[in-house]
Amino acid sequence: MAMTQPTEKTADLLAAVLADLATVISGVTAGQFHDPTPCTGWDVQQLRDHALGWLAIFAAGFADPDGRAPRTSADGYTAPADAAGAAAEVRAASDTLIAAVRGGAASRPLWLGDSAMPGDMALSMILWEYLMHGWDLAQATGQPWSPPSAAAQESLNFAPAMLTDDYQGQDKPFGIRVQVPETAPPFDQLLGLSGRDPGWRQSGVAQALIARFRVDSFEPRHVPGIDGAWAGVMVFAKTFTAGITGEATTLFVSAGQEEGNRSYVATERITGHTDDERKGSVIVQHGGLESDPGTWFGHIVPGTGTGDFAGWAGSARIIHDDQGPYFEIRLS
Repeated sequence: MAMTQPTEKTADLLAAVLADLATVISGVTAGQFHDPTPCTGWDVQQLRDHALGWLAIFAAGFADPDGRAPRTSADGYTAPADAAGAAAEVRAASDTLIAAVRGGAASRPLWLGDSAMPGDMALSMILWEYLMHGWDLAQATGQPWSPPSAAAQESLNFAPAMLTDDYQGQDKPFGIRVQVPETAPPFDQLLGLSGRDPGWRQSGVAQALIARFRVDSFEPRHVPGIDGAWAGVMVFAKTFTAGITGEATTLFVSAGQEEGNRSYVATERITGHTDDERKGSVIVQHGGLESDPGTWFGHIVPGTGTGDFAGWAGSARIIHDDQGPYFEIRLS
């Protein structure tokens, strides 16, 4: 049976969230296994085992022709100790689950033992579950967690009907609701609704944000008194495309002419919104010797944040990978 349009949307959002989860899992180190998480009563290793164990159960249940999961509990499951192996398990389970849903599995009930839930409802519950546990693990280990804003909104629409008194409160599956402002981004509202404090931070761990960008244009500028080739000044225009969506103006000053031995320092004002809809602007400064990554630096200029970025402080270094350049911003 073909998917309905709402189910297709949920499947697409879940695929994106699970891809982000695999990235977070790949960044968890053994030294963090016994650190606390925002999910009360669970340390990183316990929550990691819980999340991966249930994902395997859900995937097998949706893939089963009769919609029957092989187990009714993830108790006793242990995820691979190595980060790469655990991340690979997330990706494999995600592929199985999403392929089954695209094949129409959400049109039939999902059975856990003698209990059944409509498949489309189960899919929405899984999306909500992994939005929360992905954030739990990312916050506990100092990694970015920027799921699609549409995923947060969908779960925010779904969750209230599930949070009855039997399931939410002291010593229940979902903790007591945390009050957040009505104007807070949808993801922060979802966190509060699910019994989590959006302001939870792991002590001593900087929170990370990956902000990808492209350079749209650059314009050389003449500065009186700077003649010859000993220094150059340019103004860049950038567009931020992920992690932060927006734009930046960059004042770029370079020194040296020899390929591989040049140096630069840049100051830029970034204006936009994060994936969870926090809006504002902030100034960062970065630079270093072209030939020596050990000299590369970058930081947020304290006191320059506006709007929801007010109070931002920490590092902001430019890194390159096969997708291009990005800022790794670590909020202290």
